[in-house]
Amino acid sequence: MKRILVPVDGSPSAKRACQVAKNLASKFDSEIILVTVVTKPARVVRDGLMGYMDDEVARKVEVAEKMLLEIKEDFEDMSEKVEIQALVGDIAGEILACANREQADLIVMGSRGLGVFSGAILGSISTKIVHSSEVSVLIVK
Repeated sequence: MKRILVPVDGSPSAKRACQVAKNLASKFDSEIILVTVVTKPARVVRDGLMGYMDDEVARKVEVAEKMLLEIKEDFEDMSEKVEIQALVGDIAGEILACANREQADLIVMGSRGLGVFSGAILGSISTKIVHSSEVSVLIVK
């Protein structure tokens, strides 16, 4: 297990997943890829609205990158083995594409994120990842 992908969104569940991934990485001398995904607003072109939406996405990416840097601080003892990526698009799709592109051996993620229905037993994103991933997925409660 050389590369562990850890999707994060700032939720308590994602923070617990980071801790589990850190423990695994230290035991297996693995690299960690922390990733978060910013969704795009619906594409509507009207009176310059598209430019505003692009600015909104850019601001969200900036906030996401700041969050990733803060989370990376928790990995300071192994920071040279931690990479961060802020992606834009469909959350589950981007996570799966990143896992393939980065040749991840394992995805470690929280069971529930910050979504509207975060009280569900297993979040919709984690469910999609479990059912669609080509690599093993560890869900952390």
